[in-house]
Amino acid sequence: MFSTGNELVSPGERRAAPQLFDSNRFMLMAMLRRLGCEVCRSRHPARRARVAAASAYEGGGGSHDLILTTGGVSTGEEDHVKAGVESVGRLVLWRMAIKPGRPVAMGIIDGTPFIGLPGNPVASFVTFVHVVRPTILRAVRRAI
Repeated sequence: MFSTGNELVSPGERRAAPQLFDSNRFMLMAMLRRLGCEVCRSRHPARRARVAAASAYEGGGGSHDLILTTGGVSTGEEDHVKAGVESVGRLVLWRMAIKPGRPVAMGIIDGTPFIGLPGNPVASFVTFVHVVRPTILRAVRRAI
């Protein structure tokens, strides 16, 4: 699981005025664990740079069942997750008619499903409930 953004710091770290605490990472890890998932953490792999995003995702697919990100999937100048995924994999869906949570990306990297959630905490929660959770539960049912 990746959180992206130069503005993010982990809780407990010193926070400058324009920075935000990375609450999404902890919320999503808790929700994944509640579903019985083993979470492999990664702090801020992309720092929103396109090349860094691509290299962070590349090779991560083979050893994981899902690659999940939060932040960087919108249309802003510093949102590079979409381009990073497209450079190492394939994007299947980008943007949904759901509010909050419109900027959602889904794709495949090294044969592994990729889901990119928005950075807004409420939008991230809503899209997790409506997109990620059903995806995981369906995958588990297929595996049984």
